[in-house]
Amino acid sequence: MSNEEILKELDALKFTIQQNSTAAKILLEKVEELSNEIKDQKEDVPETIEYHSPVFTVNYVGDIQKSGVLWDKEDDIVKSHRIFQWKSYAKKFKDKTQIIADLLYFKWLHDRDYEPDFKSSNDKWYVKYDWGNESFEVDYARFYSDLSNVFFSKKEIAEKCADWLNKTTKIERKENDNK
Repeated sequence: MSNEEILKELDALKFTIQQNSTAAKILLEKVEELSNEIKDQKEDVPETIEYHSPVFTVNYVGDIQKSGVLWDKEDDIVKSHRIFQWKSYAKKFKDKTQIIADLLYFKWLHDRDYEPDFKSSNDKWYVKYDWGNESFEVDYARFYSDLSNVFFSKKEIAEKCADWLNKTTKIERKENDNK
């Protein structure tokens, strides 16, 4: 091979290396961009919300209180996510946590030892709210668990719970008024 051919070959290799280097830089920039997007997504859900006075708090017995105090993020009321900018959200929190408390209370009284086995195909009964019928109703699952469900061993126990909730719980279907 002549020196001229070798130089042409070396120039071709340099060009290929430059192209690969440029491609590598572009790939590294894209990786960095995607990494930053993922980091930004994680930061979209703040650990605490910056509140402006007044705020509404829900204490551990379900009372909603209006407060002009700006709470420190280390206060229990903030750590337990019981502080809201709007009274309507405080009420929503109070109502939903009360339903969960009622479900767990009923389960403790009537079916406390039952823990569903999602490896088996047996029916696992739970109570849900049907917005169309505006009532608590019974449904079942076999192979999956929704973390928010409280499961019962028998359909009859779940039906008793649904009946009890329908008698004792009023669900308001109201748009958020942000007040």
